[in-house]
Formats: sequence, structure tokens, C-alpha cells
Amino acid sequence: DWYRVNINAVVRSGFDLDSPQVSVAPAGLFVHVAEVRGNRARVDQAAISLSSVRPVRGWMSIKTGDSGIIILRPSRQANLDWPAPDAPLSEQMRFEQQQKD
Repeated sequence: DWYRVNINAVVRSGFDLDSPQVSVAPAGLFVHVAEVRGNRARVDQAAISLSSVRPVRGWMSIKTGDSGIIILRPSRQANLDWPAPDAPLSEQMRFEQQQKD
């Protein structure tokens, strides 16, 4: 399932919170969650817009441990029929503009 990152979040190479940090996922990023274990989610794809998906590997928290702020929110936008990656750029841009309106 696709989720949207709600606040900047650390992505780690492994499930454990002390595993090496591989990146920081910025707020607004789409991530594809391949697996959930407790409060941790394994992500395998990420995208600024869903017409430009790229593979990623890492684990991130679903909500913060201290205040329980939700980091990942299910994305309704991601469940729409997106243009194929090889669709003409004009079609992709038109679709993304419709999502903003």
C-alpha cells in the first residue's frame, strides 16, 4: 500500500532503531509499504509524484515513539489510476494538475 510521509522521518537500513540511517524521507513523499511489524514499516519504493517512482530499501517508524505523532498516512491519491510511466509527458502533467485542483 502507498502512504504519504506526514513529517520528516529517518529511514534505516534494518528493522532495528539502531541500524544505520540511509536517508531522511521528507514530508510529502509517497512511500510504498511492503511490510509492517509493530510500529515499523519496510518501504520498497518512493516518489515525489507517483509518475516518478523509484526503488528504495529501508525501514521507518509509523508514528513517533514519544508523542505518537503519525508519520505515515494512507494515501488515497496513490490509489487512483496513474498514467503509465511511459505515457506522454503531457498526459502525466495533466493528471498531476487535476490532482492539485
